[in-house]
Amino acid sequence: MNFYSQISFFYDEMTRFDKRIESERPVFENILKKYPARCVLDAGCGSGLHSILLAQMGIEVDGFDLSREMLDLAIRNAETNRVTPGFTKADFLNYPDYIHKLYDAVFCLGNSLVHLITLKDQRVALQNFKDSLQKDGYLCIQILNYDKILREKREILVDIEVGDRKITRSYTYKARTIDFTVTTKFAGRSSKSTTELYPMTYNELTDLLFQAGFKDLYAYGSLKLESFDSQNSENLCLFCFA
Repeated sequence: MNFYSQISFFYDEMTRFDKRIESERPVFENILKKYPARCVLDAGCGSGLHSILLAQMGIEVDGFDLSREMLDLAIRNAETNRVTPGFTKADFLNYPDYIHKLYDAVFCLGNSLVHLITLKDQRVALQNFKDSLQKDGYLCIQILNYDKILREKREILVDIEVGDRKITRSYTYKARTIDFTVTTKFAGRSSKSTTELYPMTYNELTDLLFQAGFKDLYAYGSLKLESFDSQNSENLCLFCFA
């Protein structure tokens, strides 16, 4: 069972799904005003938050995720919100075997890309994204700002309480990767789930995007399209064109 399958039963509580589906609506309205799209691929869709938001805005959406449990969540969430995105079980490397359409935009959000920890896999994924785009279509990638994270070496990212459950998200820094751990404490019991991440910096990611043939790259500090500051921004959000 992979990392996200292990945490799927409390994932939406941890990520505040119900709150974000309302609070992020104007964010995506603003994105689509600046970067229009009618047909979108949600790469690494998780429990379906952004697929559902986009579908509610009249966008044709397909999403894929590696975790069967997360996809089941996405399907239930879509039914609850009365939209019907297409969901497929696949990963960044093999999804072209299952999804054959071309899109106006590919969205890869939620720090998903850094789960690929080798340069080879990162290159394959970005090439797949480019090959999934219509002419002049765009890719939107959102990850954490690892320039800042690697400088500060912060270990505890988030420490929250959801009902009677305490959830801590933390990093352990290794030679070139990071172990991302979610620790839950509930009813006197504690459990941990860990996965490995590659902390991709701004320069590394932009170099890979240009190598894949993307152009006209625009960097922001969040999906709200604020200016990116490598020293202070919490996120790195890149838009680039095929």
